[in-house]
Amino acid sequence: MKTVIVDSREWETTRDRIARKLEELGLRIIVKPLDISNYLIEREDKTLPLQRIYYKKYLEMIAKGEVYNLIYKLSGTDGLILVEIEDLSEIGDSIPAYGKALEVSLKTALKYRVPTILSHVYLTPKIICYLATEDLFDSKKKETKIYTSNPRELALSMLMRLPGIGPKTAARILATFRSLRNLANADMDSLMRVERLGKEKAKLIYEVFNSSLDQD
Repeated sequence: MKTVIVDSREWETTRDRIARKLEELGLRIIVKPLDISNYLIEREDKTLPLQRIYYKKYLEMIAKGEVYNLIYKLSGTDGLILVEIEDLSEIGDSIPAYGKALEVSLKTALKYRVPTILSHVYLTPKIICYLATEDLFDSKKKETKIYTSNPRELALSMLMRLPGIGPKTAARILATFRSLRNLANADMDSLMRVERLGKEKAKLIYEVFNSSLDQD
């Protein structure tokens, strides 16, 4: 049975509308305090943080700049933002005042690989269920090609293909070593000096550049 962890504060306010519906759809619900998001969708292949926000609250976060903190927090985690609306007129009414800011926030989310889903409130349980149960990460699917000739962008893209390396971590690695050649020649001590990289990721990078690739 697939599991969805619900933040305790989210549970108090939306349990009848969302969590109970998820149980009816066959998901197991665990309630506990969460830091990164108000839902954690536990799949066999990975865990997806999901932050559910009402559209009006989303606009408030954009106006205050708080949405960017959320995007940065979710970047590199496979996290998503689910923005709920009750009436399509909400979007039309907000465009004159928030149109440009909405565009910037969505572009920022795309840049940091944080998908933003816009949905009607009644569809939220079905979307969460879909994210928990469907094969979203089929390794047999054709990989997206990288259309860039910028050396820095290529280096960042290569680093972000490593497990656990998101945009911010990749940028810190490049800022430290300046080039992939320097990174390839780095020892563990040098890698450990990268801010917030951690021993496990440092070891992974070291092994990528230093392990034999001969087939057994």
